Amino acid sequence: MKRIYLVALFLLPALFAQAQVFEGLVKDAKTNQPLPYVNVGIIGKSVGTVTDSAGRYKLNLGGHDTDTLKLSMIGYVPLT
Repeated sequence: MKRIYLVALFLLPALFAQAQVFEGLVKDAKTNQPLPYVNVGIIGKSVGTVTDSAGRYKLNLGGHDTDTLKLSMIGYVPLT
């Protein structure tokens, strides 16, 4: 398995009607290239999404203030 780590950049946390929405961009730590189709979700919950073809994602984290976010992709070491 590759020892390349995912880098998550949280671009814009915003509050919309009591909901906290995060938008982010996931990049390869070595090449700095965006990573498409990375799984992004809260550990142990059914809340998550997948990055688009440009490595971007948007996730509503309202009510999950103390939960842990996990990013994973085949061939990469998961990041929590």
